[in-house]
Amino acid sequence: MQTTSLHKQDFQQLSQFRYQLRCFLRHSEDICQRHALTSLQYQLLLHLRGLNGRKWATVEELA
Repeated sequence: MQTTSLHKQDFQQLSQFRYQLRCFLRHSEDICQRHALTSLQYQLLLHLRGLNGRKWATVEELA
């Protein structure tokens, strides 16, 4: 088993990524609250809007 040690720069990048992710999640939580949506409903709506070239999805895709 190979182990990889992380360096200061790695931790800085992970910290920045985690911070940006938390900002995004907080923004999403605010949107959900403002529109009386659950987080799963919001994710579903994002998925539907993000489908490439169509405005519908199969049940399998939504699951």
